[in-house]
Amino acid sequence: MFIYAFQPFAIKILTLSTSQISLIFTAVGVMGLITQVLIVPRAARIWGEQKSLSRALAASVCTFLIMFFSRNTPLFVITVMINAVANGLVMPMVATLLSKEMDEKSQGSIMGLNTSYQSIGFIFGPIIGGALASLLIPLPFLFGSLTILVCYILSRKILSLHLRKQTAF
Repeated sequence: MFIYAFQPFAIKILTLSTSQISLIFTAVGVMGLITQVLIVPRAARIWGEQKSLSRALAASVCTFLIMFFSRNTPLFVITVMINAVANGLVMPMVATLLSKEMDEKSQGSIMGLNTSYQSIGFIFGPIIGGALASLLIPLPFLFGSLTILVCYILSRKILSLHLRKQTAF
């Protein structure tokens, strides 16, 4: 949802230039790199994968909600950077948790299934995000926040079940 609202929001609401938008995208990439190299290993070691995922999802819910209401450029940019860190934590934690929950022969299958679900998101994200932005430019941020909130609630319920290792076969 982020990318489909970010550019129109940055241009029409925050009145940023293309250079400023490019700089923000560069900073998001740098934050992603920092997250992968420095933050993911430390978060996993300090909190574990489950708490790291929960905290990252909670941060994503909050950042998308702040972006929806924000009309202040510095606040928006800071929120985008925090969101970049949260998003950088989610995918590695999900992959790690899925791998740990499956037996050895099923790990490849579950990773493929996870990738398929991500691909579906990459298909429907532009469709839904574009449609929502055509109604109200910041609306994809609100929808993203609500969608992630549902994922957060579901992940908390699933992670609290303490299921034994599963097999895909």
